[in-house]
Amino acid sequence: MSWISYPLAVVSSGVNATSNVLQRTANRREPEELSMTPRLILDLVRQPLWLAGFGSVIASFLLLAAALDLGRLAAVEPIIVLELPLTCSQPPNSSMCTSERGNGSRSG
Repeated sequence: MSWISYPLAVVSSGVNATSNVLQRTANRREPEELSMTPRLILDLVRQPLWLAGFGSVIASFLLLAAALDLGRLAAVEPIIVLELPLTCSQPPNSSMCTSERGNGSRSG
């Protein structure tokens, strides 16, 4: 087991959190009437912000694979859960964890 697996896992979590924010931000810019339609996907793949998020997902998985290759599963996987608090803490999307549309309001 190598010590480098720990920072790789932390960086993987941060990159994955960033990808969540980028893709959700791009998705929020789309009209709600496109929700759950093939047109939404076509629009999103044309947005550089969404593509940057997609690239970040790939980078995150590669970093995680490297961390798991160099370290033990029991040591690396608990670090990966940092993704959720990191996603929720990244401005301007810190409210995204409190509501579906990220406006801070709750329905129901």
